[in-house]
Amino acid sequence: MQDINQELNSLLSEKHPYVLYRFPKSKTIQYFRIAKTTILDHTYSGLTGSGFIFAPFKASPQHPVCFFEPEYEKTFPAHLSFSVDPENLFTIDSDFLSTSREKYGKKFKRIMDILNSDSGIRKLVLARKFFLGTTNIADPGIIMHNLNKAFPNSFLFFVNHPNLGVWCGATPENLLSISHQNGKTVALAGTQKIEDMSPLSWTDKEYEEQHLVEIFIEKKLNELTANIKKSGPESVFTGNLAHLCTNYSFEIDPVNSISLLKALHPTPAVCGLPKRQSLQIISEIEGFDREYYAGFLGPVSNNGEHITDVYVTLRCFKICKQGMEFFIGGGITKQSMEQPEWDETENKLESILPYIG
Repeated sequence: MQDINQELNSLLSEKHPYVLYRFPKSKTIQYFRIAKTTILDHTYSGLTGSGFIFAPFKASPQHPVCFFEPEYEKTFPAHLSFSVDPENLFTIDSDFLSTSREKYGKKFKRIMDILNSDSGIRKLVLARKFFLGTTNIADPGIIMHNLNKAFPNSFLFFVNHPNLGVWCGATPENLLSISHQNGKTVALAGTQKIEDMSPLSWTDKEYEEQHLVEIFIEKKLNELTANIKKSGPESVFTGNLAHLCTNYSFEIDPVNSISLLKALHPTPAVCGLPKRQSLQIISEIEGFDREYYAGFLGPVSNNGEHITDVYVTLRCFKICKQGMEFFIGGGITKQSMEQPEWDETENKLESILPYIG
């Protein structure tokens, strides 16, 4: 075991781009050393062979869709403790931006005006940023070790790349998994803090928010897949939070895999409904670039047979030279009220803050 631990620490001691990730409920962590980064266009046409995709919420020259090709891959026990020297991280400068409670309220009111108008918009997701200044860069090894214990049902990730910076998180949401002709995805929305094992009670607003995600996903699946099976919604748990989740399984022709991935992202769970208008409104109102938050990431293979395990980039933060930038958001419908929506973002932030070292 000591030799394995030493090997992982030795790999992480080199200043080289890499990804660490752990699948939900897995007892192993994957080390993925990056040999080549390919920038993909909006069609994802450069996605060939096997690798790891890292896509932003909305692609731009500053934050493109990236496909990492491996130089070396290795599996390690997930419970291993390891350390990453800050000198070996590709940290970038922070913009020090935090969304104040007052600014959030103003943005919320603008969104409610849109939802209550005749715009046809049924849901919008409002995100905010929180900057946590630190005198010393946190050790991602400690963070990953903590996240591994705290979030067994989430997809853990740590991306260290010279052009993209350092990203870390524990996301509960699978965007798309395909193996040969078999696929699955989820509609996940609505958030509730678990309090002292009290019974969960979902509101009409939370059921509506989640149902709008179902409507969108089912439309895309009906266009590109067959033999769709649906189960839920049911409560799922990640850390001290619960969400409403509907599971979908389906059959798909492998040639449609890329088309389905492109059609699903971004779902109303992180964007809004309808998608095109929501993207424009979010860009205008939020006042910052979401970058890779609410994008997607994961190991992929496009060899004519399958794409595997791609997850929405949530419960994430960027490690910068001066501290950490957290991204959090929540879905808003006509039934939303400002204070509970702010509280939801606070709960999501507080769910991960204790584990950053």
